[in-house]
Amino acid sequence: MLSIHGLIPKECIIFDTEIQNREDIILKLTNTLNNAGKIIDTQKVYKDILERESLSGTGIGFGCAV
Repeated sequence: MLSIHGLIPKECIIFDTEIQNREDIILKLTNTLNNAGKIIDTQKVYKDILERESLSGTGIGFGCAV
């Protein structure tokens, strides 16, 4: 799978997850980014994303979020 114009590495894109709630998918995202070496402090990033989501969701429909 190719990344989007090289901006998003393919190892940081999550497809076909069965996770249904926001907190668990954000945890999966932060763990994925950590495993790809893109973040260091997984818990801080998780907390920051939840805080950001409380202002306005990033879901764009059809089970997708940016």
